[in-house]
Amino acid sequence: MLLWRIGQNALPTKENIVLRIGGEDPNCVLCGENIESCCHLFFKCNVARALWFASWDGLRSDSLPISTTEDILKLIVNPNSILGVETARNKEENELISLRMVITLEEIWFMRNQLLHNAGHINIREASELIKKRTLEYAKTLAKEKTDSKDKSIVGWEPPKDGWIKLNVDAAVSENATALAVV
Repeated sequence: MLLWRIGQNALPTKENIVLRIGGEDPNCVLCGENIESCCHLFFKCNVARALWFASWDGLRSDSLPISTTEDILKLIVNPNSILGVETARNKEENELISLRMVITLEEIWFMRNQLLHNAGHINIREASELIKKRTLEYAKTLAKEKTDSKDKSIVGWEPPKDGWIKLNVDAAVSENATALAVV
């Protein structure tokens, strides 16, 4: 959901709040130096840069060609195209790189919200270790699912059991409209 909200520029960053409602200090919660846009918050902010550097063995997020939320999505979907090197040898490695990037974005968003709403603190080392731990946890889960699914046939959609109702829900919010879909 976070990635979708980033792509739609629907995160309540300070820039978006000022543009839509007005009247608030637009500076970044983490560094206080620039306007808090998605691009700044996740890649250009000093705190985010330190976290990317610590969590990604020296990745300089400020040198990535990211200037729009679309660029962020492109990076996550196809990291090799933005990073400019062959970082993944196969599809599984590419998926893990994308997953690790999303976990990094989530951690930056979490740190920002903790600082803003709960008077939290910034601990780059702790956040970096958490990113690595969560990535490893997901990687192990995915590997286990692949070995478990080799012997099973593909499972398709099944209707709900008697007395149960299945609801699929999605929502979209833009500057002038809101939509809710339920299937």
